[in-house]
Amino acid sequence: MSMRMLAIRVALVTTALAANADAAVIKVSKSGALSTIQAGIDAAAAGDVVQVGPGVYFETLTIDATRVGLTLKAKGKVVVDALGPLGVGLGPAITVEAANVRIQGFTIRHAISTGNTDGIGILAQGANLRAEKCRISNCEDFGISVLAPGATLSRCVLRSMPVAILVNGGDGSLVDRCTVRGVEAALLVAAGAGVEVDRFDVRQCDGTAIDVNTTNAAGFVVRDSKFECVEETCIDLGGADAVVDGNRFRAVGGAVLVVGDDAIVRDNLAEFVTTFGAAIVVDGADRARIEDNVIRDCATAAILLDSSSTTATLADNVVLRAGDELFVAYQVFGTNHVLERERVSFAGGDAFRIDGTDHELFDCVALDAAVDGFDILANATLVTLDACVARRCAAEGIENSGATTALLDCQAFDNRIDFANDGTLFITELAFTTGGAATAPQID
Repeated sequence: MSMRMLAIRVALVTTALAANADAAVIKVSKSGALSTIQAGIDAAAAGDVVQVGPGVYFETLTIDATRVGLTLKAKGKVVVDALGPLGVGLGPAITVEAANVRIQGFTIRHAISTGNTDGIGILAQGANLRAEKCRISNCEDFGISVLAPGATLSRCVLRSMPVAILVNGGDGSLVDRCTVRGVEAALLVAAGAGVEVDRFDVRQCDGTAIDVNTTNAAGFVVRDSKFECVEETCIDLGGADAVVDGNRFRAVGGAVLVVGDDAIVRDNLAEFVTTFGAAIVVDGADRARIEDNVIRDCATAAILLDSSSTTATLADNVVLRAGDELFVAYQVFGTNHVLERERVSFAGGDAFRIDGTDHELFDCVALDAAVDGFDILANATLVTLDACVARRCAAEGIENSGATTALLDCQAFDNRIDFANDGTLFITELAFTTGGAATAPQID
C-alpha cells in the first residue's frame, strides 16, 4: 500500500472514531418496537449505530445520503433476504447512498433484478463504504457493487452468483481477505484507479477470476492471493501500471494475461495450468516486467510474449515441465525483449522458441528439453544469446534459422545434436562437448 493511500485510510478511520464517540445505538429485533431493519435505519441519525438482533429479515434496505457515518451491525446471525416475504425480487438487498457507512456481520441473499436495478447484495453509491465479515450468496447479478471511491471490503465471503464484486468508479478501493466460491467472475474492475486486492481466495470460478478494464483502471494491485480451479485466466490486466505480486495459482486455465503497459508480475507460483495459451501472456503490452516467478506442470506454454508486445524484461523465472511438441516453454515474439537468468527444465517441446526482432538472452539455461533448447526461427532478426546453456536436449541444443544471430560464450552439451544453423550467424566462444554441428555454421 502506498503511503498516500495509508494516510487517507488512517484519516478516514480517525474521522469515523471521532464521529462515533457520541453515537446513539438503535436496537432492532424481531420482537421489539423496531422489528424491521429499515425502521431502525429510519430512526437513526448520522453517525449512529443500528444494532440488529438475530433472525431472517425479508426486506431490502436503503441508507440514504443524510445518514453519513452510520454503522449497521449484526448481533448474532442476521439474514437479509431480498426476496421479500412473498418471494418476489425487490432489487439490491442493501443500497448505501451515504458516505462513510459501515456494515458488519450480515448474511445477505437472494438479491434479484427488478428490471430497473440489478440484483446486488450491497450497492455502494456513497464514498468510503466499509463492509466487514458479510456473507453474500445467490444474487442474480453482483454480490457487491462499488460505484464510489474508497470502499473497503474486508473478510467477506461471496458465493453462487455471476460476479462477486464489481468496481465501477471505486478509486482507491481495497478488497482485503475476502473469499469467493462458485462464480463466473470474482472481481470486475470496470473503472477505478488504484484498486488493491490483498489475500483474495478464489475457487471454482467458471470464467476469468479478475478482469481489469483497459481504461480508467490504472495502478491495480493484487498480492498474496490464491486462485484454484479457475476455468479461464485468473487475472486479466487491462489497465496500466498493474502489479501482480506473491500470488499462487493452481489448476487454472491461465495465471496472468498482461494487456496494459508497464505491468509487474513477480514472485508468483503457477501449478497445473491447462489452457490453450500460456501461464503468463504479454499481449500487445509495452515494458512488462516478469520476475522471480515459478511455473510448473503447465500443459501448454509457460510464458508467451506475443507478436505485438515490446520491451518486456524477464528475469530469474523458473519453469519446470511445460509445453509439448506444439507448445514450447517460452514463446518469445514481438520486439526488443530481454531475458535474463531464465531456467527451463523438462520442456515438452522447445525450451525457448525465438521469433521477432532485437531480443537479448543472457545466462539462460535449457535442460532436458524434448526438442530443442534454443530454437531461433527463420523470421527472427538481431537475436543475441549471451552465456546461454543447453544440456541434454533431445534434438539441437541450439538451432538457428534467423538472420543476424549472435552466439556469445554459449554452451551446448550432452544433446543429441548440439548445434544446427541455417541462418546468418556471428559466433564468439561457442562450446560443444558432444555431437557437433548438424550443418556447417555460416560465420560472417
